[in-house]
Amino acid sequence: MSETIVARFNMTTKMYHTNWSLGRKMYALKKLIRGITIIKRSRLSEKQVLQNSKKIQNVLEEQHQWKRTKSVNIYESSFKEVSTHELIHDTLKTKEVHYPEEFIIENELVDLIIIPGVVFDEKCGRCGRGSGYYDKWLKEIKDKDVTTIALAHDLQILPHGYELNNDEWDVPMNMIITEKRVITPKGMMFHG
Repeated sequence: MSETIVARFNMTTKMYHTNWSLGRKMYALKKLIRGITIIKRSRLSEKQVLQNSKKIQNVLEEQHQWKRTKSVNIYESSFKEVSTHELIHDTLKTKEVHYPEEFIIENELVDLIIIPGVVFDEKCGRCGRGSGYYDKWLKEIKDKDVTTIALAHDLQILPHGYELNNDEWDVPMNMIITEKRVITPKGMMFHG
């Protein structure tokens, strides 16, 4: 009987160790992909960032989700992310604007969230900046009728056929807009 218990313990320990090792490897891989993408994004010129940002803003403003929203939460861009400075300035004229740094309670009436990220896949998976801030917030509002749109340079999208191995707490975007395409869980559309 004791041999059976020892065998089960060894098997359970081995399975736990294997799963734990796989989890650590996936975490390391995600961190590596995030780091490589940040380096690629940092190589964009300021001119390219502004050109991409303007194209992306124009496409965003044509989306029905944008046109119908009255209250939007918009991240403040940094480190060569798609610039949201002009978008925020323009939006303040026609919509109520909130910022992620505000308490979630203050964002109760938000119908649209513009979200940053570092890496995305073609199924609208997202790998964020690494702090988990948006993951926690998105999980809390997941059941509410709030649209999530990520803005990204096209180089931040994984090549076709590759997917992020997201965790159960990661919430996919409703849409990703780049300077070249609009990606939704149902597919993508290229634009000029």
